[in-house]
Amino acid sequence: MWRFGFLEVPKKQFYASIDLDPIQAKRQFADLADEVVQQFTLHPDVKVKISVEIQAESPTGFGDVLQCAVKENCNVLKFKNAEFEN
Repeated sequence: MWRFGFLEVPKKQFYASIDLDPIQAKRQFADLADEVVQQFTLHPDVKVKISVEIQAESPTGFGDVLQCAVKENCNVLKFKNAEFEN
């Protein structure tokens, strides 16, 4: 803890970010949930928020079938937003 004079000031917020490998993302996400998130969720007074951001680019564009499948999956998984852009 950080000290100010003789008083210890507790840290009250935590932030972290990580880039996951798209091939290993499932395992990496499970690892971070087990090794980091669970440390917080073991304490009932700690509020935890996890956000996931996905970015994909294609120089030739995304086909209609792929767009339909991704948008439907995002709807089922209740994404806040999921859009394809030009």
